[in-house]
Amino acid sequence: SMTAAQVGAPESAAASNMREQLFRGEIDHYQVERAYCRKDGGELWGVLTATLVRDADGSPAFSICLLENRTAQKQQERRIARMNRVHAVIGGIHSAILRRQDRDGLLRDACRVAISEGVFALAWAAEIDPVQDRLRTIAIDGVATDAANFIEFARHTIPDENQLIWRALRAA
Repeated sequence: SMTAAQVGAPESAAASNMREQLFRGEIDHYQVERAYCRKDGGELWGVLTATLVRDADGSPAFSICLLENRTAQKQQERRIARMNRVHAVIGGIHSAILRRQDRDGLLRDACRVAISEGVFALAWAAEIDPVQDRLRTIAIDGVATDAANFIEFARHTIPDENQLIWRALRAA
């Protein structure tokens, strides 16, 4: 069996404050939404409603807690948020297509949109240079300069035929 500390994520300050208010008699119940850890390691989102029952002299006798499973709702909210990001990326790239005349500028804009609207950590556009038969970065966005430098270093250090992006571009 799991302890209460293992089941719940750390309690927020607001939830802790409401629990204390409940025990002091300042409120008669409270609700808090939070994530819980299931026994199998999965995540369960729930709304906890807690009420304190007092005895005849007003001392706390016992509490009644109800946990409403909101996992499916949270998953749906995440799916909707992801679809909204995808829609924003598509819209931003479509706008860049209409606005830009040059391919490299379009790819730079596409990388910028993928970072700002898509919440990606990295967006990179490359092509095979037909003269040198090597990958050439056209646009990169979303990472610190050190990370971009590392990507360029790795690209030049690892033989092209061992790079997945090079294989994918060759296959196309």
